[in-house]
Amino acid sequence: MSLRSRLLFGVLVSSLAVTAPGATAEPVPAPRLLVLQKHAELLSGFDPETGDRWGSAIRIVAIPHEIAATADGNRLLITNYGVQSFHDADAGANLITIVDPHRIALAGTIDLGENHRPHGIVRGRSGRFYVTTDMPAALLVVDADKRAVIARYALDQKLPHMVAVTADERRAFVANAGSGTVSVVPLGRADEKGRIHNITIGGTPMGLALTDDGKTLYASNRDGNQIARIDTRELRVVDRIAVAGEPSRLVLANGGRLLVASLIGGGAVVGIDTATSREIARLPVGRRPEAVLIDGERQRGFVAAQDDDKVVEFSLVDWKVIREFSTGDHPDSMWLDRAPAPSDGAQATEIDGDATPFFAADRLARLAPADRAAWTRYLAASSQQRGADQARIAGELRTAGKPRMAPAPYRKEFHFAPSMTPAWLASDEGRRVTATVISFQTPAGGWSKHVDLLGRPRKPGESFYSENDGWHYIATLDNDSTTEEIRFVAAAAAAGDAPSRSSFTKGLDYLLAAQFPNGCWPQVYPLQGGYHDAITFNDDAILNVMRLLDDVAAGQVKAATPDQQRRATAAAARGLGCIVATQVVDGGVRTIWGQQSDPLTLQPVPARRYELAGLASRESANLVTYLMTLPSPPPGVVQAVHAAAAWFQAHEIRDHDYDAKHGLRAVPGGAPIWARLTELGSARPIFSNRDGIKRYDWNELTDRRYGYAWYCREPAAVLATYATWQKQRPHTP
Repeated sequence: MSLRSRLLFGVLVSSLAVTAPGATAEPVPAPRLLVLQKHAELLSGFDPETGDRWGSAIRIVAIPHEIAATADGNRLLITNYGVQSFHDADAGANLITIVDPHRIALAGTIDLGENHRPHGIVRGRSGRFYVTTDMPAALLVVDADKRAVIARYALDQKLPHMVAVTADERRAFVANAGSGTVSVVPLGRADEKGRIHNITIGGTPMGLALTDDGKTLYASNRDGNQIARIDTRELRVVDRIAVAGEPSRLVLANGGRLLVASLIGGGAVVGIDTATSREIARLPVGRRPEAVLIDGERQRGFVAAQDDDKVVEFSLVDWKVIREFSTGDHPDSMWLDRAPAPSDGAQATEIDGDATPFFAADRLARLAPADRAAWTRYLAASSQQRGADQARIAGELRTAGKPRMAPAPYRKEFHFAPSMTPAWLASDEGRRVTATVISFQTPAGGWSKHVDLLGRPRKPGESFYSENDGWHYIATLDNDSTTEEIRFVAAAAAAGDAPSRSSFTKGLDYLLAAQFPNGCWPQVYPLQGGYHDAITFNDDAILNVMRLLDDVAAGQVKAATPDQQRRATAAAARGLGCIVATQVVDGGVRTIWGQQSDPLTLQPVPARRYELAGLASRESANLVTYLMTLPSPPPGVVQAVHAAAAWFQAHEIRDHDYDAKHGLRAVPGGAPIWARLTELGSARPIFSNRDGIKRYDWNELTDRRYGYAWYCREPAAVLATYATWQKQRPHTP
């Protein structure tokens, strides 16, 4: 095939994905760039022509690493590595996540069984996928249709990393980052499995690039600042190309005449002429660039600068930067999706939770008249505020001439850090960040989550939320949101920033307006619907509000006026009543709390599909810790603490341990642990995948096996504190 033909077909190559055979020669307009953010555990879509976000981001659990696509491009397979670095000792995950790239939607998982920490993945022409794993070291053959491992080749090297496969799928090559070697693995015949040959290249082998004819393999030696050229017929290194800057990922382009390498330590990408083995271009792109994707049709490349949380698009013609765009926490592997975009309204958003209408008319009708009137006023105020929030956005969109919101820039979290001192807040950087924080405050007065509040200010027509362009989490108490921002602007106000004083007042008013008539708080306000309307202890949402109100009431927040202190005192008292009232009574005995509770009945309810209704040890431990800090707890609080401590003592799991590799296992003398969720009535630990089906054995989990702490240790610290606390407040049945 000529170079011209290759360009028409498009050479789509990521660090792990191979060109999809049968690609059309007609250029498809407006491809979408999909980017994995491995530390944020997200897959996000972007318009590569503008850098704007496209569609919804979805959660990919357990530190996703690399991407490969099916031949038709309709499914992506993503390896779930499970740990941050190959230096980590933890067993990590044993999953591959399947994604519909056109709609950016989850489509399933593949359980790899005993094979943990999958990393490299590539598709062969047969449609089979080849996957490396660290623990134990192996090369797996995976059937995506059967969602199963169909063959396994044990490797005697350490830390298998990237993988390449010949066109006839008779041999695979594996870079072994922990052994300084490249393994040559004969495939197919059972009698060939023991004939694995290891080629020593030294240092830390990372990336691989195999020529179309399979005769030459390029392997990067990161520590040695070299790229080894290997003759695959003679199975030996025939050349070592010196490349300063720690070469990492490798991609062949332009019919194999150009080798593109990312320099993870040198902050650049380089182009190497394969005919002469000479470096012909070097382009600075940012800190720790690793994954590289080449779009041969448009003669451009994309490289993920991980430590700068950005992707850089560059030209293969003049080797200049075309554009940069912010992606969020640690971008890694990428994929260009050329399928037509779903029509408006057809784009799938991950629906992952209980949709119970807590405030249906028939439920409100069963309330006492005074309660019904209070809830009716609350719901009307919520609806009015939501309308005002949406009207603000609608006006901005009309002015900007845009049809829909653009997602906000992503950042995993925002915290009011100790380094944000009064001196820092008064600095140029502090004032810049303060302006950004205030710009993302919603008209209601709260903040959303996962927004980059350390970067640029919000743009007109931009959402307050980062992970999709829908009306979600505007605003929320989830993931420490709103309470952390209020603490920040309060400190900025105390340092003399006038806009921050108004922002603090607006934020405090938001918390008071969001408080339910019964003293509790929802996860999202104005109300969003579904489990977001439930009383939310998960992620310490209510607890964070209580701590902030206590600080305001006690005069520890300098920006607060005496009137605000009085209002905070009253709200905190009602919030304390909420905590006591929602303690679950099971079989006539007070126990602990659920993650979420029905706002009207106060009984535990489910949230996300895998978060079943039950007793929640982790959240309850944090609640009890808070209650024991109260200087003069009322009798109801004292009784609540004694009851919770008794439950923790009765339901500890001894002589066992829990980790990601072994699950729950016998360890004589091990420290006590507690199940994260416990069934009402039976007190049995309960678990669930995203299908929402209740399970009683952790080993039955697949897509939620990792990325969620199914056992916890927090109650142990609670009981240690309780031993002293209860001496001053003895239990009186």
